This record gives sequence, structure tokens and C-alpha cells, in this order.
Amino acid sequence: MKNVAFAYSQALAGYKARAARGDSSSMRNLGLMYLNGQGVPRNPREALRWFVKAADAGDSDSMLILGEMHVNGVGTPRNPDAARGFFARAAAAGREEARSWMEKLERK
Repeated sequence: MKNVAFAYSQALAGYKARAARGDSSSMRNLGLMYLNGQGVPRNPREALRWFVKAADAGDSDSMLILGEMHVNGVGTPRNPDAARGFFARAAAAGREEARSWMEKLERK
């Protein structure tokens, strides 16, 4: 168990350092750590903050995650309009699965 905690602490430090330099995948990984409570207390709001930073830096994976978080009300109230916006950005970045999410939202 100590090795796992050490690995998470090392990952957290590395991701924070790279995120501070603008690395969007590190920002996304920080979001995932906070979303899943890996090496940090589970904090969906903090995860949301990191995913927004990553999406703003062009990370299409984070755009998809943000859309799903807004659909399901994780870390934020449910907001289909915000979800559509994130899915539209992901689709514009070439993510086909974003189009499927947008179609699902239109059917509701």
C-alpha cells in the first residue's frame, strides 16, 4: 500500500509541475485523480476545475469528460446546454463520440 501512495504522490507532483507549464494532458490527469480520489481526496469540483483548464488548453478528452460531467451532474449541477457546448467543442476537435453524445441529448 505504501508503494501505491508513493506512486500517486509522485504522479501528483509531476502532473502539477507539467500542468503549471501548460501541459493539457497533465491537467486532465490531475482532473482524473481528483475525480476518482486517486492519491488525493475525491473532489469532483476540483476535478471539474482541472478539466476546464485542460479543455481550454485544447484537450479533447477533457471536453468529452466535461460534457459527461454536465450530463450527469458530477461536480456541477446537471446542465444539458453546457454539456452540448463541450460536446460541440470535442466534435470540432475531431472526436466522433462527441457527436453520439449530442444525438443522445437531442433525443431527450
